[in-house]
Amino acid sequence: MRVFFVRFGRGKRGDQDEKALHGGADCLCAEASRRGGTTVSYFSLLSEVRMKLYVGNLSRDVTEDDLRAAFQVFGALDSVSIIKDRSNNVSKGFGFVEMAVKAEAEAAIAGLHGKEFMGRSMDVNEARPRPEKSSRGGFGGGGHGYRGGGGGRRG
Repeated sequence: MRVFFVRFGRGKRGDQDEKALHGGADCLCAEASRRGGTTVSYFSLLSEVRMKLYVGNLSRDVTEDDLRAAFQVFGALDSVSIIKDRSNNVSKGFGFVEMAVKAEAEAAIAGLHGKEFMGRSMDVNEARPRPEKSSRGGFGGGGHGYRGGGGGRRG
């Protein structure tokens, strides 16, 4: 949730703006005070919740600019990234788009999921958080080294 500082001017116009924001369903006034005829308010905009989207099944030829162009139709973008292999800098076929407004991100999911994009059917969903890695320390387990084997002939 973002918090914005809003200052209203003196006079009728400022009062109308203040009433519109205080009464709007998309905002919640956290604090308002008058100082010499000027209202100083802090608003927490409920519709301004970011949403990170996972975009999968991308062609290796898709660039971040291509992805940006496809998603900008639905609203403002905070970031666009295509995940690439570290060793050869080639796309792994998926990426992430972060949108500023959740409703716009949901519209992008509805509008783009399953649609063809540069020869492939795009997979667009809300990104899930990465699972935390265990902090066991040391090696990750498994059989390290030769542990001996079957016995010889007894007798």
